[in-house]
Amino acid sequence: MLGLFVAQRLLGLLMTLAIGAGAWFLFGKDILDDLRNDVAREEGTGPRSERIYRHEQFGPALERLKDEAGRRARLFEVSLRADRLEFQVKRGRGAVVYVGDDGDYDDLERDPNAVVTATSAFSVRRVDPAAPQRIVERIERREHGEFRTTQLRLMRGGGRLEWTVHGRVGQRGVGYYARPDGRHVVAAGERF
Repeated sequence: MLGLFVAQRLLGLLMTLAIGAGAWFLFGKDILDDLRNDVAREEGTGPRSERIYRHEQFGPALERLKDEAGRRARLFEVSLRADRLEFQVKRGRGAVVYVGDDGDYDDLERDPNAVVTATSAFSVRRVDPAAPQRIVERIERREHGEFRTTQLRLMRGGGRLEWTVHGRVGQRGVGYYARPDGRHVVAAGERF
């Protein structure tokens, strides 16, 4: 009787392990991979093709903004982070903020809680869709491929339109400035 009880318990345990292993291979591994990709995107280290500064990602998002806000829209700021894109659009005396999150940059939504601090606007036509990728590639070359972007911002600073770029090289924080077209990039201590 005791032998039958032990055999039944072992059989139940083996069946539970088999079902658990099957579920892991069917679902768990994919969930873990998705989680790793999400964390990598938030840290700015996800697949290159999915990074927001890439022309293939930023260009369509910019076109979507032009469809939503108009081709003559005035912007206060464009901000690209690892997992968020933000356009601050001037509307009368105020502003409307359009955002794209978590890799879904084509579907821009208004963010009613966003705070706009900039006061000087510029035309959406001044935004070059290839500039962010051009800037990051130049910085990566300068930093020997170790640069990890945390934020790119296009806004007026000191009266002129420029990109401000923040990132990391190892554990060290670094900053750069670039012209609106992204063709001239200098370290934060330098000026162009």
